[in-house]
Amino acid sequence: MKRFHLTHFAILVLSLTLVISCTEKKAQKKAPAKEIKVKPNTEKIDSLATEAKVVAAQKVVKKQATYKNPYHIIIGSYVVKENAVLLMKKHKEKGFDTYLITRPDGEHISVSIASYPDIHQAYNELYNIQDEKGIEAWVLFQENK
Repeated sequence: MKRFHLTHFAILVLSLTLVISCTEKKAQKKAPAKEIKVKPNTEKIDSLATEAKVVAAQKVVKKQATYKNPYHIIIGSYVVKENAVLLMKKHKEKGFDTYLITRPDGEHISVSIASYPDIHQAYNELYNIQDEKGIEAWVLFQENK
C-alpha cells in the first residue's frame, strides 16, 4: 500500500512541476527583457582553491557516461556541476556505480546510481533502494542522445 501512494505522489509532483515550468516559460516569453546593471566584484576570492575544485570536477566529468537504458534512478539534480560530482563520489564510495546525466534543459546535471531498460525494473529497484538503503531517489526517463 505504501508503494502505491508513493508512485501516485511522485506522478503528482512531476505533473505539477511540468505545469509550473510551462507556465513560467510562457510568462518569460511575454515579459519584455529588462536591462540589468552588473557591478564588478571587488572581493578577493581564493582563486587557487576554486580553480582546484573546478579542475578536480573536470577530471571526473571529463568523459560523461554513455548509457543505453532510458530509465534512471536519480539521487540528486544540481545546477552546479561540482555539487553533482561531490554526490557522485560519495555514493561511489558506498559501492554504487554512479554517473552523471545532463538534462535536456542544459541547466541541470543529475546523479544516477542505476539505469534500466524497463520502467518496472527501475521502480522495483527504486523501492529497494528507498526501503533498504534509506536513500531518497526517483526515476527519470531520458534516452541517450
